[in-house]
Amino acid sequence: MARGYIQKRGKKSWLLVYDLERNINGKRNRKTKTIKVNTLREAEKALANFINEIEKGYVTDKASIKFKDFIEIWIRDYAQEHLAPKTFFEHKKRLDGRIIPVLGQLKLKEIDADVLRQYYNSLKQPNTRHDRRNGSLSQQTILHIHRLISAILEKAVKWGYVAVNPVKRVEAPKVPRHQIKIYDEDNMAKLISAIEEVDIKYRLMIYIAISTGLRRGEIMGLDWTDVNLETGEIKINKSSQYIPKTGVFIKSPKNEHSIRQVYLSPTILPLLKSYKEIQEKERENVGSLWRESGKIFVTWCGEPMHPDTISKWFTNFLKRKNLPPIVFHSLRHASASLAIAMGVNVKTVSSRLGHANISTTMDIYGHALTNADMEAAKKLDIVFRNLDKPNA
Repeated sequence: MARGYIQKRGKKSWLLVYDLERNINGKRNRKTKTIKVNTLREAEKALANFINEIEKGYVTDKASIKFKDFIEIWIRDYAQEHLAPKTFFEHKKRLDGRIIPVLGQLKLKEIDADVLRQYYNSLKQPNTRHDRRNGSLSQQTILHIHRLISAILEKAVKWGYVAVNPVKRVEAPKVPRHQIKIYDEDNMAKLISAIEEVDIKYRLMIYIAISTGLRRGEIMGLDWTDVNLETGEIKINKSSQYIPKTGVFIKSPKNEHSIRQVYLSPTILPLLKSYKEIQEKERENVGSLWRESGKIFVTWCGEPMHPDTISKWFTNFLKRKNLPPIVFHSLRHASASLAIAMGVNVKTVSSRLGHANISTTMDIYGHALTNADMEAAKKLDIVFRNLDKPNA
């Protein structure tokens, strides 16, 4: 019959032992676990939990595998197939640069809440960055690491390597919520006026971002066949991304809700038609060097543009024009905020942005919704002000 007992090893160290039935060769079979508690009573309670876990099949020899070896299993059996290329690339960078060098040699069963807390604290120390900048890692970066470790260990639980995910016992790093920087109507008017003199290609990118709220990758991934030049309807069904060694590539949308149709502002359509004619002339001028991609926004030889090109160009453009600094992605937020301010209902705005849930839109654009609600209250106030007027 199986039995469990405790052996004292040190001042606060105890060995939990669970003897199983002898195997077919008569060899003794047992499982052990070393714990650190203050009293025998605490050790007895830990033994009871240990026995319970064993009998339910939660404790296996798989937990002795090194974390780095399990990460390889996770990459092979899950990450490579299910993660988007850029997501996988970013995860691999964090694993190779931050996680494996510190935690990789530990066994899965050795990674507990205390180990993780100490690890997160080490990431907060000065001079822990890898980009030659001074200071510690940002809370956002530590949160990304926290979520990645949690996702990997969650698979370890699901696949029967460990009983619980220790990350759930560690408080996630707190990331301050920053207000999104966007242009108000005055600065937006200045921007529109300033870009009238720039190359038509960059002007169109900015116009499309403001008009539709498309993500940068969605704009750069547009084919001419995705746009109806008569009605202004755009089909969004892919995104352009870049990772080193792979280069520029096209990927599926962020989620099924990102597959959608939106309409361009009618004013933009003539400009888009003119740009198409200009591109066709450029194709003729380049001749055999032209590499047909079908993309709307291409390099001099027809290849898809690097997604970062518009971001860098936009930053430099704002500096040249002495306009307040924002990132290109802010135009997406400005588009949504202006639409809400102009009375477009949130459901429509959410659909145009490709959000999976309307709650996401309301959470991100709460400030715009509040302002719109205040304007609505002011307009409705006329009903009550009329009550003060004597009857005619």
